[in-house]
Amino acid sequence: ALVNGIISLMEDNGELNAWFIEPSYAYDEQYLLNFYSGEALLALVEYYQKTNDQGVLKAAIKSQDYYLDKYVRNLETNYYPAYVPWHTMSLSKLYFVTKKEKYVDAIFVLNDKLLQILDRVEFVGRFYNPQTPHYGKPHSSSDGVYFDGISYAYEIARKVGDKKREAAYRESLEIAFLNLHSLQYTLEEAKLFNRPDRVAGAIKINVQNGNVRLDSVQHAIDGWRKLLEVLE
Repeated sequence: ALVNGIISLMEDNGELNAWFIEPSYAYDEQYLLNFYSGEALLALVEYYQKTNDQGVLKAAIKSQDYYLDKYVRNLETNYYPAYVPWHTMSLSKLYFVTKKEKYVDAIFVLNDKLLQILDRVEFVGRFYNPQTPHYGKPHSSSDGVYFDGISYAYEIARKVGDKKREAAYRESLEIAFLNLHSLQYTLEEAKLFNRPDRVAGAIKINVQNGNVRLDSVQHAIDGWRKLLEVLE
């Protein structure tokens, strides 16, 4: 039912709509689709991998090709870093299904661009460049999902034998890991709270904000788990 719902939001050209029922308040649909489009495509491809449903695969390919044109071929016009990890994941899975090199090329274009906002000077390993504040504030949720996406890009670089990118992505993952690890509450830090068991191991939002969000924790877990899988 969920897959049918996603496909029902797809136009004939592969473009996705953000809502089943539009809300009454004003919103920027293209901004929302920076996140939603890749997440939806990832869901479709993973569903295909579980079921071998050729109709779902065909729909995923059609939509991915639309976003290849929008987000990769027209990168400079439409670029926003939030779509990079989700489309990296869907493109990676489509490559392993179809073996089409255009998906590899797209992954490299997107992640090469993303690494331009990886901080190597002030807060080493976070994904934030003060020269581009419109891409969002420093946040461990973003750091985690970017880390996850680059793990997929690293896997692809190794798979196709691109040694230069393999080394670049590996080095980026190493410093990005150190950033996320530095934001993780230690057992000693957790003892300062009334319920240490609810704090230990969690990920702070950033160095100035010690609050914990579920997406910060889960994106970090997903990224670390993917990297372990790739390194094995």
